[in-house]
Amino acid sequence: MTNLPIATYLLIAFTVVVSAAGFNNRALLERFAFEIGPILRRKQVERLLTASFLHVDGGHLLVNMLTLFFFGPVLEARYGPVSFVALYLFCSIFTGVVVLFLRRNQLQYKAVGASDAVSGVLGAYCVLYPFSKVYLFFIPVGIPAILYAVLYLAWSAWAARRQIGNVAHDAHIAGLLAGAGVILLANPDILTGG
Repeated sequence: MTNLPIATYLLIAFTVVVSAAGFNNRALLERFAFEIGPILRRKQVERLLTASFLHVDGGHLLVNMLTLFFFGPVLEARYGPVSFVALYLFCSIFTGVVVLFLRRNQLQYKAVGASDAVSGVLGAYCVLYPFSKVYLFFIPVGIPAILYAVLYLAWSAWAARRQIGNVAHDAHIAGLLAGAGVILLANPDILTGG
């Protein structure tokens, strides 16, 4: 019998259910979104995590959940469901803390989405399997995972500096680095080729 990536599937299911509820309930979205003002002024630190389970629309949700669907099972199979969920949640919270620090003077700043945690999963995958092929939507040629990670970081940094779109590019960067960092700390032999 094949081991199902149950933790990955549960994270996806939970995120879809909560996000769908938020699509139809603006109050839910407003109460649990990552927002600098309420976190700093009202100490609503739960927003550092809850925002990762909310999305503004179906397209936003689909991209994040597809990425989690493709990369999550590989990490879950390697580390087990508990460690995988711990990584996912850590990346979400770590990213929230980083963005909170970077944008601490922008009290109206708000964001939602699993991109922080999903970027962490992607970063972890790219460090563990640097030469595996990563395929982008509608592009039939795979690129090495490590090259994808570098390009993703470079594009996110460029887009963050230019404030392109209504996207939390700094969360993508922090998430990717958090996931990669956790794996490197847990497996320092990766750096030495051991």
